[in-house]
Amino acid sequence: MHLRLIGAALFLQFYVVWALGFANYVPQLYSLDVLRASAILLVIGLLMMLSGYIKDVAKRAAADKYFRALMIIYFAAVYYIVYSAMTEYYQLNLGVGLDTATYMQSFASAALYHRLFDNLAVPTFFFNHASPILFLLYPLYLTYPSIVTLVTIEVALATLPAIPLYKLGLRLFGDRRYVLLTALAYLLFPWVTTYLTEAVEVVVFTAPFFALALYNLYTGNRLSYWLSLTLMMTTIEFSPILGFFIGLYILATKFDWLKAKGRVALGLETIAFSLAWFFGDFLMVYYFSHGAINIFGNVWGSALSGPLISITDSIGNAIFHFTTHASSSPSSSHQAALSLSNVLESLMNNVRAGLHTKIQSTVFLLMPTLFLNLVEPQSLLLLPWLYVMWQTPWGFYYVIWVYYTALVAPAVIVPAIWALRKFRPRIRRALLVTVFIAVTISTLLLNGLSPLSALYFHEPLPNPLQPTTTPYDLALIQLNYYVPPNASISVPATAVPWFSLTRYGWNERGVPFFGPNNYTKYEVYSPFVPTGYPYYPNFNNYLPYVFNDGAWLLVGPFQRPYGFNYTTTVTLLPLTPGQHQYSITTLPGGPLTVNLSISYTPLQDIGYLTSNLSWLLQQPQSGICGTLPGYFAVLNSSDYIVQPITINETTTVEALTIFGSGSSNLASGEVMISSSEVPALKPKVLWSTSFGEPWWCGPRTWATPISLEPNLTLKPGTYYVIVNMPTNPWQVACTYIPGAPKALLYNGTGLKQLNCTMNLIMVTNRPAEAAKANASVSTSLIVQNSTAVVLNKTVTLFAQRPFELPLTYWANLTGSSYQEALVVSVNGARACPCPASSRLR
Repeated sequence: MHLRLIGAALFLQFYVVWALGFANYVPQLYSLDVLRASAILLVIGLLMMLSGYIKDVAKRAAADKYFRALMIIYFAAVYYIVYSAMTEYYQLNLGVGLDTATYMQSFASAALYHRLFDNLAVPTFFFNHASPILFLLYPLYLTYPSIVTLVTIEVALATLPAIPLYKLGLRLFGDRRYVLLTALAYLLFPWVTTYLTEAVEVVVFTAPFFALALYNLYTGNRLSYWLSLTLMMTTIEFSPILGFFIGLYILATKFDWLKAKGRVALGLETIAFSLAWFFGDFLMVYYFSHGAINIFGNVWGSALSGPLISITDSIGNAIFHFTTHASSSPSSSHQAALSLSNVLESLMNNVRAGLHTKIQSTVFLLMPTLFLNLVEPQSLLLLPWLYVMWQTPWGFYYVIWVYYTALVAPAVIVPAIWALRKFRPRIRRALLVTVFIAVTISTLLLNGLSPLSALYFHEPLPNPLQPTTTPYDLALIQLNYYVPPNASISVPATAVPWFSLTRYGWNERGVPFFGPNNYTKYEVYSPFVPTGYPYYPNFNNYLPYVFNDGAWLLVGPFQRPYGFNYTTTVTLLPLTPGQHQYSITTLPGGPLTVNLSISYTPLQDIGYLTSNLSWLLQQPQSGICGTLPGYFAVLNSSDYIVQPITINETTTVEALTIFGSGSSNLASGEVMISSSEVPALKPKVLWSTSFGEPWWCGPRTWATPISLEPNLTLKPGTYYVIVNMPTNPWQVACTYIPGAPKALLYNGTGLKQLNCTMNLIMVTNRPAEAAKANASVSTSLIVQNSTAVVLNKTVTLFAQRPFELPLTYWANLTGSSYQEALVVSVNGARACPCPASSRLR
């Protein structure tokens, strides 16, 4: 007891030290060295508080060889998953890096900038999510501020329930071999670990505490149950809904350790506790977002969110007096008065969105356990996730390989194991072995951590001896080598993983992840995303070295980078009539040699393109999504745009490109090729897929090319390309083209003909009818802010045959920056898709 009290004191001292320094009551405490030392004491205190449990595990491992084997497998699995996750970060995947960097920047802001978990996306993390667990993760991360620390904490916690589930197996089986299989069934269950390479996400931390709450409920450990349930509640605002259904499950189930009155009391207490947390989460997010975010908009289907938001906005405004919030508008009261028929229609429309993927996700989720969890009343615990999955039009919620599966995975595997108690011992053992085999096979073929999963995803088996690299990777590697190891550097979100792997600490010893400070000597900026404070570099004091793929290195005025080797590939698909300029990279001044090779493969296409398409794809002058009358169809989230296509001979569609954008990236669009103009007739759909909506529409483009590969063979006839993006508003390039078939608009009730043609290109593999048309391609070295002579190289491409052609020229350039560009002029009435590549040294 004395050891635990000392541990609790060491645990709490960090928050006292941090709060006094953060609030500037004792400014001397707000130092990275002081906070790190305090965080290390917190970890020591936490270990002292858990010393009894640690001793029990150690004794059990020494006495039981099967439990010892489980511990070895557990640590090996943690190491393997962390290693696999770090390869994703090493490859600088934008989705992985950006989400993880959000947390790293949040922690850096709390340690360096007197900001409460601010990050590049929002003013504070609590603006979007209610996640008090950040206060616990923050000091653990501070002990060794690195991306490896975050990943290790996430993986170790996500797989931790396998250890106590060994004790649950002792209740079910007398033979310890089967007990070991019980624990390994959880560890190998594909939906417990597959999302761990997606990103470090607070949602993932819901899963282990969810599983531990169920385990402690089975075994009758009331104190551990409430502790696990509370930690689950602190992860994300969806968790209290899970807690509410745990309360319903308690009311519907008999437990050996709990009498009837105690069961009713515990169930009602759990429901009340969950509702209190849910209301607290609503108030937390509402307060930090100043009324801009209402959590009911995330956890309910669109048909019900309007009335619920209207009611709760009134409560939030009354408490915080946010009088400027949009809920006071007349539209809110109109939403609250939706008719039952409209609600039901909206619910059904949401079910139809991504229906095939939703069915597949549900089956794959339950299949590894042979649907055994449905034997338990705990199937109640599936309802929150199933409702959201079947109601949301946002693909990342219902795709099982994404980290949101953490909200439901424990409700499948843990109840399935507990359900074995209902069978006789012999059948119980046979079922466990069968489940273990099914789980293992599912993991090998469906879990993204398994190399064999490439067979399911129709990808080549990974070769660890040939790691994947991109031009962006190479650029960052070179930037990292260029900056001295002991220099402080400020990096954007997309570059955080690489610099975190190769550097340590903040300030003069390493990388401030949130933004430049007084110690910063080097800064890396990215045109992909804002980089934190300050958002805009001071070009009077810095000279840029720019890579078009992403990273901008900004260094002091007396330093210039030379000697960079850089390779990039630019695919020109499609080439449309007119002149187009494709930026390849910006080069520093000085002697250099440019090697440019162009390859061309003739393909035929069906295209409806505006003569101003290249102009429409240019970056607007502001960060606002641009809309030009006459060039776009501006649509609602429920609208489908339908473009008829006529095929005169049997044709294989190799590629399909459409042009559009939306106001948010929080959704995936859907495109299909159908033999019917009505998208609701699913049997008529010949091919469909989802695509990631462009990363906002500004400031990058007004309309973004969205290229897909149907690989669909069509017989002669009329077909329809149908597109929908479930955001409001969204837009697709649709212009008036004389003689071209007009597009149609379907809004769920009927078809309406538009006075424009949807701009698209459908590339086929049949011989080009316009094969004799020539396309001239010229390359020029365009000098910006200088009077140097422009160098030109021109080659004429004959569209009848594939070829490769190398071009080399040398130049001695003076000035601040030079942009190497590929200028393409296409003559002829038809578009000519020409894949081309360039290599620059």
